[in-house]
Amino acid sequence: MGKNTFTISFDDGTTASKSITIAEPSIIRGWWSSDREGNNNLKESQLGETVFFHIETKGIAEGKELELKLYDRDYYLLSIINLLDRDDDEFPDKEVKKKATIRKIDRRGYATVELLLSEKWESVVKDDIEKFANLDKKIELYWEVKYGDKLNEKVRSELKVGFSDRTLYFKSPFDGHNLPELISYDGSPLLLMKLAGSKIKGEVKNKIGGLVSKAIDDTISDIALAKMEKGSLATTSGQVYTKNSQIYSRDIYTNDGKLLKDVKQRNNFGFKQGDDLITSKGLSQYDYFTTTGKRVTILGFLRNAGHLLDFAGLLNNAKNGFDTSKPLSIPMGPLSPINDLAGVLIQQYSNDLEETLEMVVQQELAEAKEEGLKGVQRFVDSWRHSSDYKYRLELISSKTINKLIIGEFKTISDLMIFNNNNEGERGYILYREIENVNRKETIAIIETIFLNN
Repeated sequence: MGKNTFTISFDDGTTASKSITIAEPSIIRGWWSSDREGNNNLKESQLGETVFFHIETKGIAEGKELELKLYDRDYYLLSIINLLDRDDDEFPDKEVKKKATIRKIDRRGYATVELLLSEKWESVVKDDIEKFANLDKKIELYWEVKYGDKLNEKVRSELKVGFSDRTLYFKSPFDGHNLPELISYDGSPLLLMKLAGSKIKGEVKNKIGGLVSKAIDDTISDIALAKMEKGSLATTSGQVYTKNSQIYSRDIYTNDGKLLKDVKQRNNFGFKQGDDLITSKGLSQYDYFTTTGKRVTILGFLRNAGHLLDFAGLLNNAKNGFDTSKPLSIPMGPLSPINDLAGVLIQQYSNDLEETLEMVVQQELAEAKEEGLKGVQRFVDSWRHSSDYKYRLELISSKTINKLIIGEFKTISDLMIFNNNNEGERGYILYREIENVNRKETIAIIETIFLNN
């Protein structure tokens, strides 16, 4: 406690003094919970979960900001080493810092921070186990809390965190994409809801239909532009020619008069075939690839509400935006991209030869996907003899696909058990199993989902 004394001088020359006790900034307590309100206290958790840390304070005004830094406590049998060796503050290679604002509840000060226990921290748990012969296979997390130069305290309310019990993941089609790769039986990409340059804001309950329709249009546009950028040109004969040639940027008009700026495509061409002139000139390539050519099957897939995906569920509560290039604003359950496990796809290779062979396999798979389901089936058959590069192509129900994408399965075994009890319209999943070297257990990775639209 501190005191401030105020002195007032009156006109008659007298003075009066008043001392006010000022509470020093301090932390009363801290605790972990599984909910933002702080009601469900936690002592233990696992990677992949989102947790909350709460601080009760005294002597800090409402609206003031605290700075927090996360630590992993190291335990040594010899106490002298505990004094000399600093606790770890890198997860695994960078610090975790947060800010929290004081709010007043019943004249008490509280602050809360949210923390995703990233599965990229697997190596931190692994190192702790190996370094300290840690039998419970958990790390102990705590926060250092600062308030300007008036408070710097390590809050020893620890949370034990172990490996995730999840063993089912998906491989993103490209970096930053937070949904599995979806392909139609004929090889056409089914890209989900990339809202180019915009976000969904406000209440969405009554706008689902319009948002889905807009997403369809944006996605079809993306597919068409991607095909043009790769050098695909449609001709008057109805054939599509793809060639690796010089790509140019130009402004074009669609058939309905819409101006598209800086569209990338190769130059037009033409040739004689008997008496007929086969040419790409005079055709709006953009309109062609958004309506014909290799079918844009995403139309039926997305607009048929509830067919495979519960889009109302995916969009509900998306008040802060929905963009597949960023983490989803809704919980995806236990389904997570494999890139959350930092380096797990690289760590499995023991030498350069194995890594090179993996590159060959991935190139073959990419080419097979362009041929659609039949091409992938041939690829799976050709590598069936190899235990290290063996893929599985499984027929599963639409209900199973729906539950898979919204994250209701933690293991491939759970998925298969559910699928065996469900009939109806079906698709395929392509997956492989590899060893997670950090956990020393097998995990399954969904490579692609095939849909017949």
